[in-house]
Amino acid sequence: MRVNLATRQQTSVFMKTLILLSLAFLSCLAPATAQTIGKGASGISGRVTLDGKPLARALVVLLPAERNGSLSERPLASATTDGEGQYIFSELAAGRYDVVPRTPAYVATNTAPRRFYVDPLGQAITVKEGEIVKDVDFKMIRGGVITGRVTDANNRPVIGETVLLKRVNEQGEKEQVHASNEISNTDDQGVYRIYGLPPGRYLVSVGVEKRGGVNMSGGVSRGAFLRQTFAPGTPDDKEARVFDLSAGQEITQADIKTGLRQRTYEARGRIVPENARAPLPKATLEVSTLDEQGRGRMNVSGYPVSANGEFILSELLPGRYRVNAEFYGESSEFYSLPAAFEITDADVGGLELKLQRGLSIEGVVALENTSSRPAPKLEDLSLSAFGIQRDSETRNAATGKPAPDGSFRLSGLRPGEIFISVSQRPDAGVHLLRVERDGVLQPNNKLELIANQPITGLRVVCAYGAGVIRGRVAVENGPLPDGVTRQITVRKTDGTPLHREPPAIDDSQQFQLKGLLPGTYELTLTVTLFRNEQTPPRIWQTKQTVVVASDNEAEATLTLDAKREGRLP
Repeated sequence: MRVNLATRQQTSVFMKTLILLSLAFLSCLAPATAQTIGKGASGISGRVTLDGKPLARALVVLLPAERNGSLSERPLASATTDGEGQYIFSELAAGRYDVVPRTPAYVATNTAPRRFYVDPLGQAITVKEGEIVKDVDFKMIRGGVITGRVTDANNRPVIGETVLLKRVNEQGEKEQVHASNEISNTDDQGVYRIYGLPPGRYLVSVGVEKRGGVNMSGGVSRGAFLRQTFAPGTPDDKEARVFDLSAGQEITQADIKTGLRQRTYEARGRIVPENARAPLPKATLEVSTLDEQGRGRMNVSGYPVSANGEFILSELLPGRYRVNAEFYGESSEFYSLPAAFEITDADVGGLELKLQRGLSIEGVVALENTSSRPAPKLEDLSLSAFGIQRDSETRNAATGKPAPDGSFRLSGLRPGEIFISVSQRPDAGVHLLRVERDGVLQPNNKLELIANQPITGLRVVCAYGAGVIRGRVAVENGPLPDGVTRQITVRKTDGTPLHREPPAIDDSQQFQLKGLLPGTYELTLTVTLFRNEQTPPRIWQTKQTVVVASDNEAEATLTLDAKREGRLP
C-alpha cells in the first residue's frame, strides 16, 4: 500500500492536534492538587485567573510567614490549580502563612510590590484552628519583557554579565530591583531577556559603580569588571533611557554599549598571633569599602584564612578598604586590629592583622516565669554582646549560650561600649528586663569595657510570658488612600522594654502578638502617606489599650475612619 507524502503529513498534524486537545481537556477535568501539612484541621483555598479567565495548572506555594521577606525559602507545601483555576491547601495547623503564586511569566495585580525585587509579594494569611480561609485569589496578567544586546567598545558581545534593573516611581525616585540570574544574564551573543516584569518604568545597566568594591559577578567576569553603564551607553543614571513598560509588552533593542573590561586586584596578608608559638583560632575575614572620610560603606564577609594565618582578598576594584578578622565560636579569646589599605593600579601585599587578647564578661542569667507553662531551658537562650568601636567603626561582638545553671562567659571583646541582649526564636516569650552589675542597674543594658579590666558579677534578668493578643485592623467610611504604609507598635504601659519586631498585618487585616508578659499594653496603628520628596508625609494614628493576663488571649480592634483621617486632595 502506498501512502502519499502529503497525506502522511496531514495525518501526522491531525494526530498531534488531537493529542494536544485531549491533554488540554484532561487538564481541565483534573482536580486541584494539594500537599497537606501535618494533621491540622485548617485550610486555605482560592482561585488564580489570567486576564479574568481561569488559569489552569498554575503552581501556588505556601511559605512560612517568619522568613525575613525571602521568597527563595523551601515551600511548606505546593498546590496546582484545576481547570477552573482553583487551588486548596488542607490539614493546616493554625498559624500565619504566605501564599505565593509561582508563575514566572505572569504578575499578580492584587498583591503589594516587594521592595528590591521585581516580583510582587504573595498574600499573608492568618489561619485559626479549624478555620477554612477562602477566596485567597490571585489576579494575574502577562508580565512585560525587556530584551537587548550588550556590547563593549570594540563591538564584541559582553558574555555572562548580569543586567541590573532600577525601578522609577512617579516622583522620579530610583530603586534597585533584582530579577533571577537565570533570566538576567547575557548569553554568548551578549543578549539578555528579562521577563515577567510588572508594568512600570525601568532603567537597565551592567557593571559596578565607580567606587571601591568587590566584583561579585562571577562566571566569565572573574578577574575583570565593567564600570556601570546604563542603556544606551552612559555611566549617569540621569542621562539613561527610561523604559516605560506596560502589561504584556515586549521592549526590544534595549541595547547597552559599555567600555572595556578592567582587571581586578588582590590584597595579600597574614594574621599575626599574640604569641608566635600559639595556635591560630579559626577565623574568616570581613572587608569594608571606605568612603572619602574613611567610613565603612559596604561589608563583604567570608574570606577564608589558611591554617598558618595567610589570606588572599581577591576580585577587588580600585578603592579604599579595611580588613578585619572575625572569630566564631564561644571559645574565641581574641580580636584583631583592623588594617586599612588602598587599591589603585596594582596588587597589595604585606597586610598584617595583629591579634589581641580580648576582654571577657562573666555572670548569670536569671529567668522569672510568669506563666503556668514550663519556661524555656536557659541553655536554649542565646546571649549577645554587641557594639561599634567609634574610632574605626569596627564591630565588637561576642555570642554564647548560658549553662543549665544560668552561668555564662563571653570573651574576645574589644574595649568600648557594648549592649547586652538575649534572643530566642520569634514569639518565644523570653523578655530581657534588666542588666545588673554587682547589684547596680545598667541603664539601657549598656556596659563600658575598659582595657585590662574584665567584667564579672553581671546579672541578666529575663522573664517568660505566654500571653497572646489577637487583633485586626478595621477601616470605616471607605478604603484608605492608595500608597499608604501601616505599622503597629507595642509598648508596655509600666515602661518594661519590649525587644521585638512590630507585628505584621496580613491580607485579611489580622495580626497577632505571642509570648507576652502579663500587664497592660498600648497598641498604636500608624498610617503614613508618602507623596514625594518635596511634600512631608501625612501621618495618622489610632491607639488601643489591652490588658493581658497570664497565659490568656486578649482581643483588639484598631479602627480608622478613612473619611475623618484624611484622603488625597
